[in-house]
Amino acid sequence: MFFVWHINKKMQDKIISYLAAVVTESFDRNIHVEIEYDLEISVDGWTYFDGDTIFVSYKNKIGLAHELVHVAQILNKRFNPDTQEWEEKLYKAEQPWEDEAYKLELEVQNKWLM
Repeated sequence: MFFVWHINKKMQDKIISYLAAVVTESFDRNIHVEIEYDLEISVDGWTYFDGDTIFVSYKNKIGLAHELVHVAQILNKRFNPDTQEWEEKLYKAEQPWEDEAYKLELEVQNKWLM
């Protein structure tokens, strides 16, 4: 089971709806997803996973949508950001998880975050 925290309840509900629709894996423990809106970051968004909590920071909706794709990748055990493994294969230079996030970010934004 995963729990989502976001200061804006309406956005939190949208995020939970998206993740509930795309996450197919089950967990042996609770995973927390903490999301913060931050205009001060130098990129559109970032995601960090410490093993128990997925931290997301974003400064615009497209950044949030992109990072939510990564959250789903992590929750579905397709992407391990610590080891740079994608679908159980180690990557050094290529980043297929980024290719997927860029491909899906507009769809996620328009379908789930508007």
